[in-house]
Amino acid sequence: MRAFEKIQYELPLLIFILLLGIPHMKELPDMYYTMHIFDYRIGFAPRIFIGSLMALFTDYKSLAFMNRFFTIVFLIEAVLLAFAAGGIIRRAKGEEKETVIYFIALFFAIPHTACLPYSETLSLDRFLVIITVLALMALRLRGFRWLVPLFTVAGLATYHGFAFMYMPVIALLLIYEATGDRKSIRSLTLCVIGFITMAVFSAYFFLYSGSSNFNNPGDFIAWAADKTDMSITGHAVKVVRFYLCSSPLDHLEYTIEEEFVQRRIGPDLAAAALLLPMFACFWKIWITALKSVEKKAEKFIFLMCLLAPAARIPMYFLSSDYFRFWMPVVAAQFFFLFYFTVAQDGAVLKGLGEAGRFFRKNFMLFLAMLIFFAMTFLLSARGEWWTKLPWRMGLDY
Repeated sequence: MRAFEKIQYELPLLIFILLLGIPHMKELPDMYYTMHIFDYRIGFAPRIFIGSLMALFTDYKSLAFMNRFFTIVFLIEAVLLAFAAGGIIRRAKGEEKETVIYFIALFFAIPHTACLPYSETLSLDRFLVIITVLALMALRLRGFRWLVPLFTVAGLATYHGFAFMYMPVIALLLIYEATGDRKSIRSLTLCVIGFITMAVFSAYFFLYSGSSNFNNPGDFIAWAADKTDMSITGHAVKVVRFYLCSSPLDHLEYTIEEEFVQRRIGPDLAAAALLLPMFACFWKIWITALKSVEKKAEKFIFLMCLLAPAARIPMYFLSSDYFRFWMPVVAAQFFFLFYFTVAQDGAVLKGLGEAGRFFRKNFMLFLAMLIFFAMTFLLSARGEWWTKLPWRMGLDY
């Protein structure tokens, strides 16, 4: 009985994630499968951290092996999210426990966060969620805090866009731990090391201009020929040319001039509008917290939580698949809230309490919001017609 009590929240959540995953799991290749063929034998290049992990198990990365690998990634992420959510509920006290459950229900209902373990999310991005959650867990555990810079490097090595996706969450929480009542020499040192790591490796991956061992895409393709059963043709050749033979900044001009005209501003604004009920909940919490503190450092932290969605703006110009970056925008809000709740931050708990009272007083309104988001996500796996809707909320990659 005691053993069950220790996992009374985690087990139902894990079963829910696993069952929900059945209609949403798809096999590779996705648009980034080509990158997983390569590893650090070609040089310390961007986007090949996952391929380098695969290389620890095999030199021949067949499509079947990749699909097995990402099935394991899904299982790891499911366990990680379930146990993280269960731990957050367990650490909440009194009425705040009920409110935390409301927000965890939202996390698993809103399409942008519900789909994080599944194939609607690109293979690179699914891996980034694991890295981010592990980094936030490590930051709360004294013996593991020094792993945070390593997780940051792993995130940037997986995809340099991590710098504008989840790294701002880690950066702001490093500042949080280094200020206020938590301030110590160790936390200040970790914050400094963390920011230096972020700056150095972000610069490296954004300025990477190609391996010195290869001169053109053909050299990379020849190297990979006997290491996979997948053909590098068509769009895959373009992936190699853009991502392994030049820096992200080199094709920035192409992204802006050639593809910016194709930007779907209307659907992007629609995606933002459909998320307004969720953002309103978080804005209420951050504004309440902002008004509840007096120290400038604390005001800065909660102001940054409020403005965190703006971190997506650079990716609007750096990447053509800009819809995809709504996912970290939404996830970041939950990560901040859950971290502060576990840390028992008084200002955030005050805002959380106000949100909880509003949900209880207007429970049918909350339930309607939950059902709206949940149905939107569940319908995303129901056929081709969904992909043609202009308000698919970013689930198009």
